[in-house]
Amino acid sequence: MNWKTIRERFRLAPLRKMEWLWTIGLSLFMVFGNFLLLPTQKWLLDTVRFNPPDYLPSTLDPRVIINGIPSEFEMTPIVILIVFQLFFLFFNIFGEEFWWRGYILPRQELAHGQYTWAIHGLLWTLFHVFWWWNLISLLPGALAAAFVAQKFHNTTIIIVAHLVVNTLGGTIVMLLNS
Repeated sequence: MNWKTIRERFRLAPLRKMEWLWTIGLSLFMVFGNFLLLPTQKWLLDTVRFNPPDYLPSTLDPRVIINGIPSEFEMTPIVILIVFQLFFLFFNIFGEEFWWRGYILPRQELAHGQYTWAIHGLLWTLFHVFWWWNLISLLPGALAAAFVAQKFHNTTIIIVAHLVVNTLGGTIVMLLNS
């Protein structure tokens, strides 16, 4: 194993101009799509009547309305927030994207052909079942990410888009805390 083999295997390629445009579009679609579908969280919570766990931080708990700095971050120094955010982003994004888009998607393409993106997007959404109240708002972005990853055979696009989407929340908390 060398870096070239890893890049080829996991479909890690530099982004060309057209791929940057798709990355920006995908990021915007995921952010605004998730935002527009936020009401589905309350609907699922009311319909299913199965509450999220009580140990969730307020930033992930759909029952909590946040005005200003979340209570668990009020006394946290900004440096610790930045380190935590970087740690989380690294393991969450690179872990998910290497596994799902770099490892699983190419194998699924062999079995499912041109419709792999739909199967892959559904499975990636179901992978987040621990966050069940958010599944409806995750689904469009998951399908779009799978479609773009399959279309371009480039995991880097999805890594960047996932990074943008997941960084927004942490960045807002850090800016409010500074």
